[in-house]
Amino acid sequence: MKLRSFDGQIRAIMDDVLDFVDIVADSELEGAFVWLLRLVGLLAVLSGLGLWLL
Repeated sequence: MKLRSFDGQIRAIMDDVLDFVDIVADSELEGAFVWLLRLVGLLAVLSGLGLWLL
């Protein structure tokens, strides 16, 4: 029974994420959002490399 509740929460979160993506696409800030995600990804990779080299 707990699994069904968790599944419902996941679906609600995914619906919210899809709504957010639709809003970003409609607001013409898609390019800025893509660059923000690229920057976050680059920082994650650099952080991982830094931890690996320590």
